[in-house]
Amino acid sequence: MLENDLSSESKRLNLEKERAIKLFGGDNFSIEYEEESQRIRSAWERFVETGELEAGVVREVIASSWKRSREFGVDPNIKDIYQQVPDDEKERRLRNSHILCEVARPFLENLFVSLTKMEFAIALMDNEGFILQVFYTGVIKEVMDEIGVVPGQFWTEEIMGTTAPTIALSTGEPVQVVGEEHWCEIAKFATCVGAPIRGPEGNIAGILDISSRYELAGDHIHTYGMVLAAAKAIETQLQLRLAADKLHISHGYLNAALQSISDGLIILNKHLEVVQINNTARRLTGLNISQNLRRSVQNGMMLEKISAFAHTQKGFSGTETICKNNSGTDKRVLIDAEPIKDSEKRYVGAVLVLRELKQVSKLAQKIYGASAIYTFDDIIGEDPEFRRCVEVLKQASDSDAPIIITGESGTGKEMFAQAVHNHSYRRDGPFIPLNCAAIPRDLFESELFGYDEGAFTGAKRGGNPGKFELADGGTIFLDEIDSMSLDMQAKLLRVIEEKRVSRLGGTSFIPIDVRIIAASRKCLEECIREGTFRDDLYYRINVVDVNIPPLRERRNDIPLLASHFIKKYSKLSSGKARIPHAETLNTLRAYEWPGNVRELSNWAERLLAIGDGMESSRKTNSLEQNKRDNNEKENKIEVADVSDLESLKPHKLDEAEALIIRESIARNNGKITEAASDLGISRSTLYRKMAKYNIKVEKKVEKGPL
Repeated sequence: MLENDLSSESKRLNLEKERAIKLFGGDNFSIEYEEESQRIRSAWERFVETGELEAGVVREVIASSWKRSREFGVDPNIKDIYQQVPDDEKERRLRNSHILCEVARPFLENLFVSLTKMEFAIALMDNEGFILQVFYTGVIKEVMDEIGVVPGQFWTEEIMGTTAPTIALSTGEPVQVVGEEHWCEIAKFATCVGAPIRGPEGNIAGILDISSRYELAGDHIHTYGMVLAAAKAIETQLQLRLAADKLHISHGYLNAALQSISDGLIILNKHLEVVQINNTARRLTGLNISQNLRRSVQNGMMLEKISAFAHTQKGFSGTETICKNNSGTDKRVLIDAEPIKDSEKRYVGAVLVLRELKQVSKLAQKIYGASAIYTFDDIIGEDPEFRRCVEVLKQASDSDAPIIITGESGTGKEMFAQAVHNHSYRRDGPFIPLNCAAIPRDLFESELFGYDEGAFTGAKRGGNPGKFELADGGTIFLDEIDSMSLDMQAKLLRVIEEKRVSRLGGTSFIPIDVRIIAASRKCLEECIREGTFRDDLYYRINVVDVNIPPLRERRNDIPLLASHFIKKYSKLSSGKARIPHAETLNTLRAYEWPGNVRELSNWAERLLAIGDGMESSRKTNSLEQNKRDNNEKENKIEVADVSDLESLKPHKLDEAEALIIRESIARNNGKITEAASDLGISRSTLYRKMAKYNIKVEKKVEKGPL
């Protein structure tokens, strides 16, 4: 295609040269030109008057332009081509063509120097005939100024009819127009050569024109070739400039995209030199553009992975490694690598995507629900001791102090832990629960601290983060912490004090920022005395401690909780929220609830699930098994609206509880420890209830022998 274009241009150039030499280069120039000029003049006058054109008098390109000029209604006798072009329109067109002007200017200046001894005008127009620049020499400037061939005006077939630049603009082909071939009388003094300048897409970007008086045509018979050469040079340079600008813009887009990506991204050449890198990758690795990864001493582990990749040229994803930034901080990352190959499938570089493991963990936690769902608003109870626990934990939420929550199974220890997390500034971080009693001893360390690839037989490729890593930036809840072995307690203590973990089989430390909440059903002080729990760990994590009272010690909360759970399960089963009558509620209050709140929740769910069949199963119900009055008649459980709950008064039950406490204290001769053990409650709970019922202990004074 390119060869055909060049061949066509060459033929056209030769034809125009031959014509110029024939007209202007011979000794009989004046006679021969005048004779042809007269024939063209006569044909033009007849065509202007009648619209009829004798065949063969003028070239086809001229004849076609004359016809268009006549159809446009161009007055052949106009005096000038000045138009009222608004200033903002001029500014807009100059602004839109500023690259063309910048590129063309040095070539126009070279033409000007080459033709400085001649009398001519060089004009540059945009793709709609708007004159951008004009260079003049000699008196022709006065003529051009007079007819309006000046910057800021339009020079088109619709305005001036047949001229070299207007034909070039209409046809997209270079052409020379001499004297009488012009349509308008004001242009017939000149000979002009016009050539299109094309953009990267092949569209016309502008027009280059050189005009001179036709009498001087013999002095520059090679002008046509010079104009074509200049137009082609401008065209080539313009396309290079636009391509470079487009590449620059694309590079800007690419760079903006790279910087906006939250993951780290590095583009390497085949020599492992950094070609492009975004800010995230720079922060993680300390690398910069043009830096060679082989010379980055701090990224030895990363280099090992990438060097192997460069050798095999096979992409990989999710490979874990450690990067060091300029400050020497370890950053554990996952790397994806993809080779870059040229059109012949040769390896020329690679694209690396780096994801900080901490961010990946947070995303995974967000997707898979490693978060706390309960808040303090979800915790129900009005018992004074219970409310004191709530207030202590709510106040402690604002700090990073470790917390120990003790209480029987089913009292809601994890619910309290979640509420603390959601009330703290760590609420947007992960909440990672871990039941220490559910993990086999030989797997505990890897579960808690993670492991590196190859740490043991069957270890996951790439290693695996532990619960502490996953909890980074959030809270870890260690339930049943008393089940942890002594050696693991020692390792946990070190992690808490150093705020960093080392994976099983690993050689580096990973900094962590984790709040610890521990829980236990046992009294940890007794575990210390028994030698099953380290006292140094206990004192390290026992900054804030609360003991959640069992449900039997806050019986007044039972109706409230029963109502809550029945409403909850009614919504789930699309049923009407109804609760037992007061008599049945008394039965609930009298029951010991060894499973605490969890057992009460299960009872409410069972009530909603069984419905009318409750009576038949009631005989085996644990509530009835625990009735204190064996002579009480079997009571059918009926249901009433929730409003019946409001009228329930606990006075009789309080009196019974006070009586039981007095009897126990008397039975144990005023010894509080024995009385508390007899009642199955702690000493602090017994003292609190004694204060509630105004029970005082009178110790007997035994007299010695006389």
